[in-house]
Amino acid sequence: MTTMLETGTYRSVPRKISQLTSFVTSEPDLFVLAHLGIPAISRDDWTLSVTGMVSSPLTLRFEDLARFQDHALTSFHKCAGNPMKPGEPTPDRVGNVVWRGIRLRDVLVRSGYDPQATHVWADGSDGGSFAGVLIAKYQKDIPIEKALRDEVLLAFEINGEPLSAYRGGPVRLIVPGWYGTNSVKWISALHLAARRAGGPFTTTWYNDTDAAGVRHPVWSVAPDSAIVTPETGAMLDAGRVEITGWSWGEHDIARVDVSIDGGETWSGADLSPRIGKSWQGFTAIRHAAAGALRIVSRATDVEGRTQPMSGARNASVVVEAFSRAGRR
Repeated sequence: MTTMLETGTYRSVPRKISQLTSFVTSEPDLFVLAHLGIPAISRDDWTLSVTGMVSSPLTLRFEDLARFQDHALTSFHKCAGNPMKPGEPTPDRVGNVVWRGIRLRDVLVRSGYDPQATHVWADGSDGGSFAGVLIAKYQKDIPIEKALRDEVLLAFEINGEPLSAYRGGPVRLIVPGWYGTNSVKWISALHLAARRAGGPFTTTWYNDTDAAGVRHPVWSVAPDSAIVTPETGAMLDAGRVEITGWSWGEHDIARVDVSIDGGETWSGADLSPRIGKSWQGFTAIRHAAAGALRIVSRATDVEGRTQPMSGARNASVVVEAFSRAGRR
């Protein structure tokens, strides 16, 4: 039996990026978001159906997951933002956590999926009203090529603890490297098809329009970064200023540049290597004269794509700080 802990539309609880100082984000510090409501489903009541272009349709219960090898993956988790305000940067809705679950690929192989299938539709157990539209279930899709990658999980733990209802438990889809909207919570069904799903969260919301007027689904996370320290409003002594932050994207970040004058001049930061699909830390030391500082970072990934200063959901966000003459 499924009950609703909460109902409502686009419940969002972000955190300050300056709180995210640890490589692994504690569960209470990770943002919470729900479009339609928050159902409460026990492990005993949870089921997952696998239908569509498969030779052996499945119905899995939670205990059936033990038949598959489980895997842990460290991955950043990034919100795409409010679908009613597309493209708005959300630097406070990001974190880096350790998921544990089974590979989606293993379930698809067990079902005997048809190689002619192009997409996997994923249904959540949450339904309700969003933007005045009555919606039976939250539904997304991912291309079969992505669904078969090692990192895509049916997860049941976060940071070593069972997923709570607020985290999409008992089982949710995790699509590392893609915006969180694609990681369907309270997952209840998978359907393989030779086309995209037709629900409003794939056809109406979570699509971006490029300069040529072509719409693209909000899938892959573009190179992004944010300053953790100093934080906005900080009063610093002039001279040596240490700047730290995180960078992330579907592809590894190859370089992070930092500016203290709002992007007029840039220089490179020291960048940590990637672990799994984790975010990457960066550190830079700059020398600042007394006065206003506009500290900003920009990430460039291994594909050569660079974070823009404006006009995109991954646009750089400026930290306004102030440096004062050192005390004598």
